Amino acid sequence: MFNLKLKKIQTILLCSLALSSQLVVAGENVFGWVYTLDLVPKGKFEVEQLTQWNHKQKGDYENFSIRGELEYGLTDNIQIAGYINTDYTNAYRNDRFGETAGSKIPESIDVTKSYSKFRYDSASFEGIWRITNPYTDVIGVGLYVEPTLGYDSKSLEYRLILQKNMIDDKLILATNFVFETERDEIATNSEPEKASHFDLLAGASYRFAPNWSAGFDYRYHNDFSGYFYQKSTQHAHFIGPNLHYGSTNWWATIGYRRQLSGTCKGVGKLECADGYVLDDHGRDEFMFKFGIPL
Repeated sequence: MFNLKLKKIQTILLCSLALSSQLVVAGENVFGWVYTLDLVPKGKFEVEQLTQWNHKQKGDYENFSIRGELEYGLTDNIQIAGYINTDYTNAYRNDRFGETAGSKIPESIDVTKSYSKFRYDSASFEGIWRITNPYTDVIGVGLYVEPTLGYDSKSLEYRLILQKNMIDDKLILATNFVFETERDEIATNSEPEKASHFDLLAGASYRFAPNWSAGFDYRYHNDFSGYFYQKSTQHAHFIGPNLHYGSTNWWATIGYRRQLSGTCKGVGKLECADGYVLDDHGRDEFMFKFGIPL
């Protein structure tokens, strides 16, 4: 009888610990760029602000991609969200020909002069379906979709999200397989550019103190011409650390990654210099995320 009661108490305690560990991280993202399966609870909202700073190319180049997001837990395993995307670019003589370059800069400008502009970029819708839960299953598996509509571009992004929790959920390992098709209306003077992208994102984060986690983000980036990955045009490797703080009322994450190397070929050759991919990317990229559950 005593053993039976003891087993019940142990079961209750284990369930409580599992639930509490989920509540602590619900809706948070401990990584700079890798997506996880820690979703907003059913019926709850969360506001997030994301800012990515791409720094330094061949010359002067600063680009800030700013995203304001509202997330909602449609069910315990389905999260939806809407984004408003804005962009600020300041650049001057930053490609290998000494010209102002970058996909955020219209080709119609005088490339011999510096360029600086803040603009509305696009709006996005996001949906995440958590198929298995990393806190209760051997591995967490989820699907992600994000259509984006801008005044000069359209894109559709898919992700396969994998997450493994270890050491009583202190260590989080996550991987994203990212597929995207994009139509850029101003990329060329003749007709819109059709492109596709594949990224492999991976990361690890360890909770080393109450509310604090640290780890790294890795990215293997690939661009192709055409909607169906017809010809490879570039690829690059990025890696760097991340740091996360989370409380019951708010959370924040900062991340940094350095472009280790890049290669361009075919029609993408003009987008590389000195062994780096320079079109949309900086040699150094920084991410800041801030979230408030409602």
